[in-house]
Amino acid sequence: IIYAPNVHQGGGKVLLLQLIDNLKNKKSVFYIVDSRLNIPNKWVIKGEILTVKPSLLSRFFVELSLSKRIGLGMEVLCMGNLPPLFITKTKLTVYVHNRYLVNNENLKKFSFKDTCRIISERLWLKYTTRKVNKYLVQTKGMANLLENTLGRGAEILPFFDFSSMTSRKISG
Repeated sequence: IIYAPNVHQGGGKVLLLQLIDNLKNKKSVFYIVDSRLNIPNKWVIKGEILTVKPSLLSRFFVELSLSKRIGLGMEVLCMGNLPPLFITKTKLTVYVHNRYLVNNENLKKFSFKDTCRIISERLWLKYTTRKVNKYLVQTKGMANLLENTLGRGAEILPFFDFSSMTSRKISG
């Protein structure tokens, strides 16, 4: 299960689309994604996709239905920094890429709404850490921040989109 109900923009979107592109031919993959995520129309995805509206009520109901659907031995990869709240009987891997969730940096530069969201997500991440089997991050710096904040190590697994590279001739 690829669990990404809050990923629809920025770096998280880039990572998620790369992952979906690499797994699109696997029937056994179940994707839970934000309804605002634009998956290219040309992709033929063989697994099941559940889209989630960006509302607390919609997220709550998808979490409840997911907790009923998941059985022992299943694996969930959470791409949006946070694991599901209600899942306990499965292997959870969480890819953390938002440094504000694992850094005690001052949030004064954010709006009141964004500050409340970040604080809530920090608490969510701390509350659910005992359910997580493995954390993944892109850099050593993020691994250090996560360990300092949650007291947990993380595996460094950088994503890189080689297809976006263009070759340039270097003159010299």
